[in-house]
Amino acid sequence: MSTTPPGAGWYPDASTPGQLRYWDGSRWTENVHRVAPSPEPAGAPDGPQRRRRTGLIATLISVGVVVVLGVVTTVAWGPVSALLFPKYTLAETSDYKRSVDYLRDTFSDRAESPLDYPGNDMSWRQSVAYTTAALQYIEEYIDEYGAEEMVFDSKSEADTYAYENTTWEFMDLTSRLRAGGIGTPLATQSFPLAPELVAIEEQIAAMPVEPGADGTYWDAGQAIADLVGAELTTDLSLNACFGLDRGAAYFCSMEPNWGQIFIDTAMEYVDQPRFVQTVKHEIAHKLMHTQCQGSWNSPYNGAAWTVEYGEGATNSYAVLFLGADREELSDRGEYAMSERTDAKAQAIHDGDLACFDDETPPPPIEN
Repeated sequence: MSTTPPGAGWYPDASTPGQLRYWDGSRWTENVHRVAPSPEPAGAPDGPQRRRRTGLIATLISVGVVVVLGVVTTVAWGPVSALLFPKYTLAETSDYKRSVDYLRDTFSDRAESPLDYPGNDMSWRQSVAYTTAALQYIEEYIDEYGAEEMVFDSKSEADTYAYENTTWEFMDLTSRLRAGGIGTPLATQSFPLAPELVAIEEQIAAMPVEPGADGTYWDAGQAIADLVGAELTTDLSLNACFGLDRGAAYFCSMEPNWGQIFIDTAMEYVDQPRFVQTVKHEIAHKLMHTQCQGSWNSPYNGAAWTVEYGEGATNSYAVLFLGADREELSDRGEYAMSERTDAKAQAIHDGDLACFDDETPPPPIEN
């Protein structure tokens, strides 16, 4: 039987496995080339390639386990860490709370009504409008301080910071606000007399000056005193201030006498309209005191301007804002009125900075 030679082409080289040799149709030539290894069946990987793939899978699995464990550990560790190593905020410390209370209480006790007792300390700036503004500034300051956001690793660290920093900082701010807001925008802001008091002044100025059924002006004087919550009294034993000159009227700005105007029974002109003008002068003292914490001529109230202007500024105030008759008010000595006393009375009415000698707040108070 005859065999037909294979056609020309590349055939496995019998002498060298993995090699092909070219058959030209009649003989083997010298042309050879290597054959690439056949791909391994997908179902049965073997050898180094299989090992590399297996190693990669194992690595991915192990990393996945670590990541999962890390997540689980983080979730579980959070509460445990917070329990074992708690954080403390500045807001939780007793010194911080005490400092905040001290700062607020310094001004929150200020009378809510402009006619309530405002205090009697000229070293404080305590007009109604100013103290209201100071309280607002305090709340803004506390919010900006951000005590709830200041976190410490231990309670002792928080307490130490509160004592060494917050306590002294808040005490310093309290001192500066009491003295007029030094170092704050309030220091240069002047606050006018409370609108409620301005309305009362207008009522007083509009009231008629007429004698009562007894022929005196006592009732007329009492009627205007009622508008500022004051009672005319001849019981001089109640006076907590200085002694009265014979035949004089007196307003004592001490708290026990805040609602009283003292009249000496020896006063000779109760049956004259001049008596009402005198009452208006004493009421002017009270109204000026709500703005300045002292408007009488005394070296004890801490304001040199009261000595410089004397009772003249109070007379001017009564004339300008309470409708007092300038001609019927005493104009002797310290009671003398002038353009300067008028200007000072107007300035005090227009803004509380005029209560200070150079119309700027005094220096901070030493704690």
